[in-house]
Formats: sequence, structure tokens, C-alpha cells
Amino acid sequence: MSEEKAKKKVDGKKVAIIIFNVIFYVIIALIFASAVWGLVCKFTGEDTYSFFGFKLYRVATPSMSRVNEEYSEFLEGHTEQMQVGDLILIRNLKEDENPKVYDIVTFRMGGKTIVHRVVNIDDEGVWYTTRGDANNNTDGERTREEFTGTYVANFGGFAGDLVGFVQSWYGVAAMAGCGFVIFAVLFVLELLRRKEKAKEALEDTKDTSAQEKSEDNVTEEKAEKEDKEEDTPLAEDKTTEEKGETKDLPSAIDSADTPKRIKKIVGKKEIK
Repeated sequence: MSEEKAKKKVDGKKVAIIIFNVIFYVIIALIFASAVWGLVCKFTGEDTYSFFGFKLYRVATPSMSRVNEEYSEFLEGHTEQMQVGDLILIRNLKEDENPKVYDIVTFRMGGKTIVHRVVNIDDEGVWYTTRGDANNNTDGERTREEFTGTYVANFGGFAGDLVGFVQSWYGVAAMAGCGFVIFAVLFVLELLRRKEKAKEALEDTKDTSAQEKSEDNVTEEKAEKEDKEEDTPLAEDKTTEEKGETKDLPSAIDSADTPKRIKKIVGKKEIK
């Protein structure tokens, strides 16, 4: 495998790890938020809370589950059905926003949040009449100020069951248990990561020591080679001396008894 391919493979692994971590932590955040939401709803007695102007409700009655045959002609083209257990998204009404006929709105009645359709508005635009699509009777009249939100989307029964589970006591306990398990797994993974990091650091230290030792051996061999090179001229001088060839020509003068006699010594030869 070439260096470029190896680098691409490593980069691909890093990207995969980052994506996995993002998904993992998003799931943890959702579980934690769901558990907190369920606890708050339980202790306060509220059915839901607003997040960035939106609310989630779990349908509790079948009043919007079908179209009443008596009003089928009137509701033609407006058949947003909501089954019991469905999770629906509601948007908070703006201050200057007024519901229209056929809009599905939310309001409080009997201490509960009701999700019904506007079926009539008086000529002055003051009184609104609402009714569930499956019901025979209307809910009576109410003013604009009584409405809290308007219908946006239906996420179905599975999402509703999940929210219902989260908001139950056993659901809250299960979420807390999941949170504990997740943090325990993260703790173990962190220990393993540190252990692996320490192992890699030890291997790097061993590699560095081996490299330094190799460099020392190379230095010693180089020094020995230089020493040998320095010793070589001495051997050559010795060989030259044995052959009687010398660069320095020593000379000596005899005593006064032989004034004109000069001896020149070159090697072992004497010249008179």
C-alpha cells in the first residue's frame, strides 16, 4: 500500500470516528433531555412545554380520529386525522395571528389541552366555534385570546408511544438507568484510551532508545575508523625506515681528533 493510500485510509477512519461520536452524543443529549422533560412534566402537572415556539402533544382522545358523516361535506378536503397516541407538533400563535375556519387549534378546557378544529367565526370576528371532527356537538364559543397554538404536523403513533414512555415514571427510571450505563461505558472507554496512549508512548520511547543506540554504534565505528586512518602513516614511516629511506637526514660531527672527517649517516650507511 502506497503512502498516499495509507494516508487516505487513516483520514477515512478519522471521519468515521467523528461521525460516530456526533451521533452517539446527540442520542445521549436526546435521552437526557427526554428524561428531564418527563420529570418536569410529572412534578409540575403540565402536559408539555414550549421549545422555540413549538410544543409536542400526545393525542389522548379519538375526537379527531375520523370524519363525522354528518359533517363530511363541510370537512371535504380537510381530513387531518389524529389517532389516539399520535404525537403532534403545535406552533404557538403569534400576537397578531387570528385562526381561520378549518384551522386546527389548541385551547384549555376542563384543565386539559384540547386540539379541535375551528368550524365557525362570527361576523365581527370575535367569537370562534370549535369541534372535533368525529364529534357531534361543538365545544361552544371562545375568544381569540383563549387559543394557545395551531396544528403543524403529525409524527404518528410510534413517536407518541415513545413520548408517553418517557413521561411515565418507569420511563423516567429507564432513562436514568440508560444515562448511568452510557456514562459508565464512556468511563471505561476513556480508561482504555489512556491505556492505549500510554502503551504507544512506551513503544515510542523504546524506538527512540533503539535509534539512539544505533546512532552511538555508528559514531563508535566512525571513531574507530578515524583512529585506524591516523595509525596508517606511522606504519608507512616504519616501513620506509626499514628500507633505509628517511625524510630527516641526521648528521653528526666527530670530536676534535678528526676535524676534517665528517660522517653523514643515512640510515645505517656511513659516508666519509
